[in-house]
Amino acid sequence: MIMLSYNPDEITYEAQKLQNFWGCSDPVRLCKRLGILLMYHPLGNCDGSCKGYFLTACRMKAIVVNNALSEQEQTIIIAHELGHATLHSKAAESQQFHEFSLLDEADTMKYEANIFAAELLIDEETLLERINDNMTYSQLSSYFNVPYEFMAFKVRVLQRKGYKLSDPPSYAHGNFLKDGIYK
Repeated sequence: MIMLSYNPDEITYEAQKLQNFWGCSDPVRLCKRLGILLMYHPLGNCDGSCKGYFLTACRMKAIVVNNALSEQEQTIIIAHELGHATLHSKAAESQQFHEFSLLDEADTMKYEANIFAAELLIDEETLLERINDNMTYSQLSSYFNVPYEFMAFKVRVLQRKGYKLSDPPSYAHGNFLKDGIYK
């Protein structure tokens, strides 16, 4: 199991704090409200292309997103990079966070940014209500407009928090966006 700098409840708190203060959970709008420069550039459209990155230069925060990605992928990448901006700003002063894959559990900061993105994009209370309504994980993915693998990741986050939820039929692979299955 990966050792986190933050526990999942602290990450949830940070995501909710942003949502409550700014009145939205849209990562694009949050970036604008937080003064984070959001840029879309061609970063490649082949396997292994960079999906996006977060950086801080001269006290200016910026997120660069691969404009070859689908809108759904871009939203997830922006939410993930916003997680880095929120949780790892100090570390970003000395390094950039390049995302070649998502849901990578091998890197602590990437994993924490993944949790942040899942917390931001999938409302926990609504998800639990829909699960109680017997929606399948595929139906939940459609309902929240996220890839199935991202939904499976969110369920694992809730399980790690102590919720007794059934496992999704399959789990997310760390490279589901890298492989381009959602283009």
